[in-house]
Amino acid sequence: MTQLTGAGLRGNLKQLVHSWWGSTADRWLLDFLESRDLLDWTKRVIAAGGALLAVVAALAMCSPAGPQHTVGRLLCGVIALGALGWALRWWLLPWPTLRASAWLAALADCAITLGCWLDSDRLAGLTGTTAFVLTGIYVTCLHGPKAQAAHVAWAVLTIGTLTAAMGMAGGPTGWSLAAAKALLALMVIVGILPVLQLGFWLMRHDATDSLIDPLTGVANRRGFDRRLDRASFYAGKSSVCVMVIDLDNFKTVNDRYGHHTGDLVLKRTAAHIRNTMGPGALIARVGGEEFVVIDLLDAPTVPHVAEHLREAIADRAEPSVTASVGVAVAAAHRQPDKGEITTMIACADAAMYHAKRQGGNTIAIHPSSTADAQERRPPRWSRALPGVHDVLGGLQTQLDQ
Repeated sequence: MTQLTGAGLRGNLKQLVHSWWGSTADRWLLDFLESRDLLDWTKRVIAAGGALLAVVAALAMCSPAGPQHTVGRLLCGVIALGALGWALRWWLLPWPTLRASAWLAALADCAITLGCWLDSDRLAGLTGTTAFVLTGIYVTCLHGPKAQAAHVAWAVLTIGTLTAAMGMAGGPTGWSLAAAKALLALMVIVGILPVLQLGFWLMRHDATDSLIDPLTGVANRRGFDRRLDRASFYAGKSSVCVMVIDLDNFKTVNDRYGHHTGDLVLKRTAAHIRNTMGPGALIARVGGEEFVVIDLLDAPTVPHVAEHLREAIADRAEPSVTASVGVAVAAAHRQPDKGEITTMIACADAAMYHAKRQGGNTIAIHPSSTADAQERRPPRWSRALPGVHDVLGGLQTQLDQ
């Protein structure tokens, strides 16, 4: 068993923190909540937090420790209305974009700071900074470390200035009490929430890794199925295209060169697919030497892209390999649902086996649209052999028939 020295542990921790700091927020948690029908419930909880802050602000207007002047009470009323608007926004509207979510969190932090400074009793104001924990939990779960750092910096600035104001107003006793209250708030805001976010990031990272093929870096079958469940293939002016790629005689590579070389070939193939397809393509390794690609392409370019992909895989690197590529294309401007995508994958898979029967190192395009496939019309195959580029120009005509 490998044992890490103290220096090794420090190096790993430094690398871990560096990776965490460089990470950005994503939809992992939202996808998780949505897949378990918890997204609406989460919105209700966040809305309840806004309603609670509205009640707190309204009560502060009537408290002897709250604002004692008309302007202060008016501002406190604005905070209460703003918190109520926050609650209604979360209750009635869809989940915000990442940018809108960051603005909502920033506005909440500013409202908390203003509310704490409006209290005539500085102790009450300092106690009110515990509300930063609520926005801190929100940022911890839904935003990245840089947003967390901005939240912590704002909270520390607010708590620090309130502590100084209370200390100067109350003398030595005021300083000690202010410091005690400030440390309690900072212990959670600075000491606990960032650590929780790091732990949450690690859990999310491990969960994401379980959806990735560790050899090639593309999605594995589980990750492919997960993304397929949640994907929305809006074609617009393009067509949804599915390609199934299977390496020809890959067992021979393993038998002749060994599994290590076979792994290098698979990694090389995945890199060729990534470089050939668009950045938004869904790429997965679904079998030993089989890959699936879903992308949005202009229908006339589909044969050329498939041929370019076949040529890229059949490069001159040793050991050289070739691939059979099966293609299925949805009707133009159509947004297929998951069932139709599944049908297209089956069509592309059948096309790939047709290419295999033709000797491999070729592409075969299933000419049926998704609607044709559902009607189970017999396929009329289009085949492109290596070097026969004249065939490619006529393939789109067959696709449209």
